[in-house]
Amino acid sequence: MVCKDTLKIKNLPKELSDAHKEDFARHFGASKVKVVTSRVKEKSVVYAKFDSEEYAKSVMFRLHQINVLNCRLCVEYAENDIVQGKPKQKRMEEPDITSKKAFKTFVNKITSFNDSVNFHQPPPSHLKYLYPKANRATINNIVHVLTTIPRFYTQVDIQVHKKIEMKVSSEALLHTPQKEEKPRSIGTIPPKKPEPEKPPSPEKTLVEEKPEEQEDKTAITAEELAANRINHKDLGVLPVFKNYHPGVPTCRLYIKNCAKTVTTKDLEYIYNR
Repeated sequence: MVCKDTLKIKNLPKELSDAHKEDFARHFGASKVKVVTSRVKEKSVVYAKFDSEEYAKSVMFRLHQINVLNCRLCVEYAENDIVQGKPKQKRMEEPDITSKKAFKTFVNKITSFNDSVNFHQPPPSHLKYLYPKANRATINNIVHVLTTIPRFYTQVDIQVHKKIEMKVSSEALLHTPQKEEKPRSIGTIPPKKPEPEKPPSPEKTLVEEKPEEQEDKTAITAEELAANRINHKDLGVLPVFKNYHPGVPTCRLYIKNCAKTVTTKDLEYIYNR
């Protein structure tokens, strides 16, 4: 969750003390200020809370990416409120006990070899089901189902035709006589007549140079960009975008987790539009 009335100010100059950093945040209208300093990294982060979300948004657009003592500030929304402190880790939601029992009984019913004696184990892998011989009652039942359910009839008809076609094609391949390969006589190849050389026409050279110019693209096209774009519905399904939320629009991009095969030309090809 993002707290829209609290800002997180990073990359402040090291020359400023904690009191100066607090005065800096209060100068822009912050009601509550909290300075968190890391002694190991020698960096500090200022959390500033404002009276309204609109005021915090205007301050963020005003301070983000400005230069203070040769340090460019980075201002964004804080992940939690100053009063709440650090966000607590979310506990994993335990599934309901009834759903666990229902799932266990379902698995036991599927894998049970003999449910009457409470023997819940899968059957041996070497055993196979032996279909009984067809009789009049079984055939009548099958015919009755075929006539009453059109989808079942269509599915059976498709499967039967597939098996017949596979059987016919395999038999045809087995019974095709192999033709005896006759030795080919190698004759003398007559010498080719020398063709007269034609002067190169300037029109053809111009026509041939056009596709090369089209191939050297400096930026990605709109069609390629639309084809490779991820839908908004898939953002909530893919685990990579689980904690994704749109940030503040700026004139600078920070691209992380790039593959080792990515080069500068690839990035310029995508973002040079």
